[in-house]
Amino acid sequence: MSRDVQSDDVKSKVLASARKLFIEKGYAQTTIREMSIISGVSSGSIYHFFADKEGVFLHLTLDVFESTLQAATERAARHRDPYLSLSLKWAFLMRLISADKRVAELFSVAYSSQKISERLLKVSTQRHQQLLGDVLGDWDSEQFFIATLLLGGVLSALVSEKVNIDSLSEEKRIRALLSTVLPAFGVEPDKARELIQKSMKFVPTIALDAAGLGAG
Repeated sequence: MSRDVQSDDVKSKVLASARKLFIEKGYAQTTIREMSIISGVSSGSIYHFFADKEGVFLHLTLDVFESTLQAATERAARHRDPYLSLSLKWAFLMRLISADKRVAELFSVAYSSQKISERLLKVSTQRHQQLLGDVLGDWDSEQFFIATLLLGGVLSALVSEKVNIDSLSEEKRIRALLSTVLPAFGVEPDKARELIQKSMKFVPTIALDAAGLGAG
């Protein structure tokens, strides 16, 4: 087994243990020592690969965002519409948050962390530019950055609503997110309404465990 394969195996074990602990105990109550015990990976190795608990959580958060996009893209594949893939991803994130307050609390931690929120913003901006670059050919990097910044702000606000108030239904959260964010990415009103309707139809067909969080 090559060193790269061994490293990937170690990281996977750590992330699997961290995912379980974060869901069951919350971010603040989880320790590196507990991750070490459950994963069978030494604390020293965890610090070597991830630097600290926040580093583990950053990797896990990025994995969740990538998994939601992959699940949404597979569901929307026959439509060949990058806007639908992104709409489904955003709707699926909102469904995860709505389904389990523990998951919403983890998203709240992610958006409260400068290190994680900055990385999410950078990675998401690049991903949006890759997916929509052909559609929005006249957009520059700054325009994608601004639209992604708005998306993060709306997601963070809806996460806070779930954690602290919890008065909106899942459907209202999804509609609020998409109706606010789609126009920021250049979608015309009629197209936005169509995407929202399709997202509401398709998102329940994506299994919650597709994000790898074991929500619900």
